[in-house]
Amino acid sequence: MAQTDDSKAQAIKAKQANIRLTAEQDRLLKQHCNRTGMTTQAAIIEALRRVIEGF
Repeated sequence: MAQTDDSKAQAIKAKQANIRLTAEQDRLLKQHCNRTGMTTQAAIIEALRRVIEGF
């Protein structure tokens, strides 16, 4: 499946942030983004915010 310019940019940003996802995590993240309309970066930031607020 070809990547869109947005997904390529998100992949570059994730790589720059040194985020490593397993294939299953990547699949779930993409599924979540497709369902919610969020970008990959926004979904990761939201998840991190929830983790931080949980402490």
